[in-house]
Order: sequence, then structure tokens, then C-alpha cells
Amino acid sequence: MLDNKNVIQKPPVNQKFELEIDSLFSDYKKTPGCAVGVYSKGEILFSKGYGIANLDYDIEISPKTVFDIGSVSKQFTAACIVLLESEGKLALDDIIQKHLPEIPKYAEGDITIRHLLHHTSGLRDYLTLMWLSGKDFNDVFKENYALDILKKQKSLNFKPGAEHLYSNSGYLLLAIIIRRVSGESIGEFAHKRIFKPLGMTNTFIYEDSAKVVKNRAIGYEKKGDEFLREHHFDFAVGGDGQVYSTIEDFFRWNENFKSNKLGNNKFLEKMLTKGVLNNGDLLNYALGLVHGEYNNLYTICHGGSWGGFRSFYLQFPDEDLSIIIMSNYAHMNTGHIANQVADIFIKDKLKREEKFEKKLKSSPIKGIELSAKQLQKYCAFYWNKEEEYSRKIYLKNDTLFYYRSDSSESPLFPIAKDEFKMAEVDDDLRVKFTVNDAGQQMMTLIINSGTPSEFTAYTPSSYTDIELKRFAGAYFSEELNVSYLFKLIDNKLMLSPVGHEISPMIPIMENTFANDDFGVFVFKRNSKGEITECELKAGRVSNIKFTKQ
Repeated sequence: MLDNKNVIQKPPVNQKFELEIDSLFSDYKKTPGCAVGVYSKGEILFSKGYGIANLDYDIEISPKTVFDIGSVSKQFTAACIVLLESEGKLALDDIIQKHLPEIPKYAEGDITIRHLLHHTSGLRDYLTLMWLSGKDFNDVFKENYALDILKKQKSLNFKPGAEHLYSNSGYLLLAIIIRRVSGESIGEFAHKRIFKPLGMTNTFIYEDSAKVVKNRAIGYEKKGDEFLREHHFDFAVGGDGQVYSTIEDFFRWNENFKSNKLGNNKFLEKMLTKGVLNNGDLLNYALGLVHGEYNNLYTICHGGSWGGFRSFYLQFPDEDLSIIIMSNYAHMNTGHIANQVADIFIKDKLKREEKFEKKLKSSPIKGIELSAKQLQKYCAFYWNKEEEYSRKIYLKNDTLFYYRSDSSESPLFPIAKDEFKMAEVDDDLRVKFTVNDAGQQMMTLIINSGTPSEFTAYTPSSYTDIELKRFAGAYFSEELNVSYLFKLIDNKLMLSPVGHEISPMIPIMENTFANDDFGVFVFKRNSKGEITECELKAGRVSNIKFTKQ
């Protein structure tokens, strides 16, 4: 049995380390918060709760608090599939219709179980589809609701294996495959084959919304000065999420990466096998786990986000160090906090440059000085053709701003003549401006030294009221089984979708509008110039067709 105390001192935790960790959570006292676990050398090196698990009764978070860990759950779904594959009950290269005959065949190509595991299937994300169709996740939600909407989809986001795009649909379908192959629900199978053998007595998959969960944290968000419950009690579908666990239980799963007790001797190797695209490119995404690097150290990790819950599992295999953060607060950046906790324990091994970003957040000091005239030349609207979204760069009080929406913008501070560091964000985000061979102003966005995103400057389309009125009307999507209404209000085209608040349509380019809540709408005309339909691209869902009624 694990020690019940908040801090398990075997080996002892240096008091300075504890004080440093405590300082990260000093703001979480009478608010929702998190539980923190640090594992090393076969022991729980540190475990402690910060904040309140249930605001109704002021119940404090402890190492025994049970959290919904969101998409950190996906590694357990993948583990179930690996166990079934090792027994010859399925193959990772099975075409999914072998087990899911109700899913249509797509013109883009065949989808395999392997595609589902690596998020390379091209399947549209069912959670996004449900949200677009007006579904409230606080309503009772059943597996067949997701299946029904997936069956209606007439195309994929892309050819299977051509790209990597995170999709909860794949892992929901994996849970259904597990049940059809094993004869047990994913919750039953995982309990017998993973949780029970590893001694994870307080870990389960939430498949019964009537289930009483002892020591359960309630999920919250904050609006203004008020905390509100953000907890989907009646969403009880496993696969892409819904694993409930504690930091004490998760230790046992962490230890299995070092001394496997599940399946055969190929279990861990398969869990950590990276996906490969059709063109041979190797992905960092394995099976519900992501290979990465933090400050020159190799990591395995995955995050989770659902309702008011946020979680992050960060493993440093070469350092024999792991961190788990389980939170019941929607606005907590658990990935960033996990990195901060890691810094405390491995600071002597980190090869870090000076934390310039800290200075930018706390001080108006700029890397270099640029005049307003020099800054003004970067001001424009920029379009990302690959992902189809727009950003605006504008000048305010001699500072350049990166504008996403009325409620989201960040200042840019120059670190070179044409390169800027974004402040007030947790990631290392750089923005660089150039001019291409065609003389077009370009913007490049780089997050944490990752793959650059390219933007091209453009001039937004301008429409008269008469022209805007031509876009107005009701549009029906067979794939969502819902109508969206576009109407002209106070010289603006507004979107009024079922189940959502009315919001403005922002003109981008000809026949193209952006909506902060939904994505990008591209309207199409017939040979007479009449608008007859539109297509919506909404993050993990592409090219949903709407026909004008």
C-alpha cells in the first residue's frame, strides 16, 4: 500500500524542493487546483494536492483525489489494442470495416486500426462534429450518437496516412473494436487486463453516469470573478477519454514502463512505436504517447483536456523521472507546470539559455528598439493557406500586437529587425516577417522551435449591404443534420447556428469569411453568380458542406 501522507519521503524530498514546488501553486488555495506526483527510482518522490476538489463543500485536493484525466486516457485504450493484437484477435493493419461495418468506405482510401492509433486516419473529429451540430455535452451522451454522426460523413479530412491530425474519433472507434473483439466493454477489459494486474485500485473508465465516485474532483472554469462547474456527468463513453485516476495509482502505470507486467515482451516496444506517414515521414506520436524533448532531454508525454479538467503526464526515461499533473481547473496549463516541476528536479542537467521570456512577461524592456514607423510596415492581415485561418498584426501605443480575436491578443517585442518574441504566453513563440520572391509580405510563426507556419499578407474583402445580403439565408448540412442561419444585422453578416450564440462573420478574401467560434466559411456560386452553398473548416473538421435552402 502507498503511504497516505501528502508527501511520501522515500527517498526524502529536500525541503527546498518542496518549497519550490509549493511556490508554483501559491495562488491555488480556495480555488480549484491540482494534484502533483513526482516519480523516481521506483518511488513516489513527491505527492501533494493544491486547491479545492469540490467548491460546494470546500473539500481539499489530496493525492487520493480522483480526477478525469482527459486524453491522457488514450494510452490505456492503445494498450488494450496492443494486448488484443498480441493474442491474435486483431491486426493493426486490419481495415476498420472488418470490425466496424457501419462506417462507410471513403473515396480517399482505406482506414486501418494503425491509422486510428496514430491519428492519421483522416476521420473528422466526432466531438467537433457534435459541437457543430448543436449538441450540448451536458446532455446524456451515448456511443451510438457519435457513431450516427460519423456514419453521415461523406468524406475525410485527408487521405489515410497522408497527414497527422489529432482526432478523437479514432480512439472512440478503437473502444468499440475492443468490445466487439473481446466481448467486454473497454472499461471491463481495461480493469481485468491493466488496472487490476497493476494494482490500480482507484482507476477506472467512466462508462456509467450513475456511478458513485468516492473522492471525485469536480471540474470548474472561471468567468469573470466567479467559478462555475464545468463537469460533464452524463458523458460516459470510453476510448478517447473518461479514465479516472489518482496520482498514487498512476505511479503503478508509470512503473510498468520500466518493468512490464502486461502482455508479452513486445508490449512496451509497440506502445512506443512511432507512426509513419505514406511518404515515409516519421511522426513523434506513438500509441497514445508522444515522443519529445525538453531542454535537450528526451521525453515521453501526453496531455488531456475535457470539461473543467486538465492533465499532463511527462516522463524523462533517461533520468528515471516522471511528473503527473491532474487538475480540476480549465484554465490551468498543466503541460507548462509539469515542465516547471521538472526544472526543480533536473536543473543540474538542463542546458538552458537565459529565460528571456520571463523578462518579457514582467517588463516592457525590448530586445532592440524599433520606431513606430519601422513597426508599422508589418501591420497587415495575414492568411495561413494550409490551415485556413487569419491573424492580424497591428500597432498600439508603439507596440506591435498579434490579434486572434477581441478576447485574445498578445504583444510582440522585437529581438531583431524583423523578428519578434510573443509575450504573455507560456510557449516560446517567435514571429518573423519577410518578403517572398513575388514581393508579398510574409509572416512566419514558430512555436517552441517546431515546424514553421507560413502566412501571406492580404487585403480583406469589402462588401456593401446589398452584397452581404446575398450571403444571407438558411444553409443545411446533411452531414451534421443541422441548419445554420446567416443574417444581416447592423451592416454585418452574422451567424446564428442551432445551440450556439449569434456571432459576427469577418470578411477575409473573396467569398471567404472567418468566425471566431466556428472557423472559416467559403461560399460558392453557380454560373449565374448566385450563392448556392458553403463549406466550413473548423480545426479538426474540414470541408463540411452546407446547401443554401
